[in-house]
Amino acid sequence: MRIRRAFTLIEILIVLAIIGILAALLFPVFSRAREGARRAACASNLKQIGLSVAQYSQDYDEHLPYGYLYYGPGLADLMMWEDLVQPYAKSYQVMVCPGHSAPIQYDFRRKRTPSPFAKSYAANEVFDAPGSTLAPMPRTNPFSPPTPLAALADVTMTILIGECPPGDATVAEFDAYAKTDIGFDGVGPLCNDKRHTNGSNWLFADGHVKWLRQTQTRMWTIKDD
Repeated sequence: MRIRRAFTLIEILIVLAIIGILAALLFPVFSRAREGARRAACASNLKQIGLSVAQYSQDYDEHLPYGYLYYGPGLADLMMWEDLVQPYAKSYQVMVCPGHSAPIQYDFRRKRTPSPFAKSYAANEVFDAPGSTLAPMPRTNPFSPPTPLAALADVTMTILIGECPPGDATVAEFDAYAKTDIGFDGVGPLCNDKRHTNGSNWLFADGHVKWLRQTQTRMWTIKDD
């Protein structure tokens, strides 16, 4: 008759220790894999947004969309850049990054648009960066012209859209150099969120998307000087 021997306490503790070591080694790998997938999905969103901006520009005489635009009687209606490119993007879902913990919510919306509207990306409305007096995607009214693509000295180096942090509408757009990650003065709100491995995805004017830990001043201007 065979006698079945039970595991001793020491053997059980050794097995648990091995499992714990394996878990400690594998969990960071799984975490990096998940973050890599979120980062890739975010880049895909921005790529689709870039295609939408390009189509918009083709239909509007090679001009970039406004950051936002008041229109209608008494300028009472507001259209965001996300609304302007929506006929080409065909989905507001691409405006939300899967890694954004708390997308910005807009509830001041025009009719027949989502309200509240969730967003994770901010337009480059910076006009006061060193060497520039005109924003790529200005926040404006009908009396200010949109920016023509021909005004950009280097479309491969000019940021159009980047990732904004969790918060309210005060961090919704890059409307001043002091709100960028390189020009931040520590006083106003910082509009950039480095949520992808301590970096961010950026959409440039030529349509390419790049992950960066830090931007450069010339990326925020339309002039190459």
